[in-house]
Amino acid sequence: MIFRLKLLIILALCLNPSLESFSQDNSIFTDVEIRIGSAIFTLKNDLVLIREEPHLSFYFEDESETAEVYFKTKSILDSTLLRLEATNDYEVLDSLTKEADNLYRVKILFKRLSESNFLRFSLLIGEGTDNREVIRLFPYTEMKASLDIQAKELFIGEEKTYEIFTNHPENIKLQPAWEKEGN
Repeated sequence: MIFRLKLLIILALCLNPSLESFSQDNSIFTDVEIRIGSAIFTLKNDLVLIREEPHLSFYFEDESETAEVYFKTKSILDSTLLRLEATNDYEVLDSLTKEADNLYRVKILFKRLSESNFLRFSLLIGEGTDNREVIRLFPYTEMKASLDIQAKELFIGEEKTYEIFTNHPENIKLQPAWEKEGN
């Protein structure tokens, strides 16, 4: 019984696509690390599959989070041969620099994290723009919302206004039928 359990675990680890996704030979990165505050998120530990594509997941508390990102490569590259493409999803605060032989660092400021649908790092490798490595990102947060309803009765045709309390009001999406001009 224990042998079967060990065999099943080994097979699950070997066949798990999320573990293979960034260990492919064509990727120049061995790991990518995002540091936000005291939290560290890595491809090795925080990889999730979304629509069968690998994403680096990370937790955020603020819509405009500042992060240090470390790219660990398989081989030593000249720092001028690795460039981070600019997007509207983040602003580069400190440019991409070489920290050690196989380690590169950049400091960024994310913008409107809960509104970013296709957040990713796109890195150009080499002198041309043909060789590109894309690291898809999946930001997530904890949202708290409460509704204070004191009057328990509501009659047909009666109109009431309720206040919603939340730590992320940008995530509240109202139905158009609920909204009325002038409110």
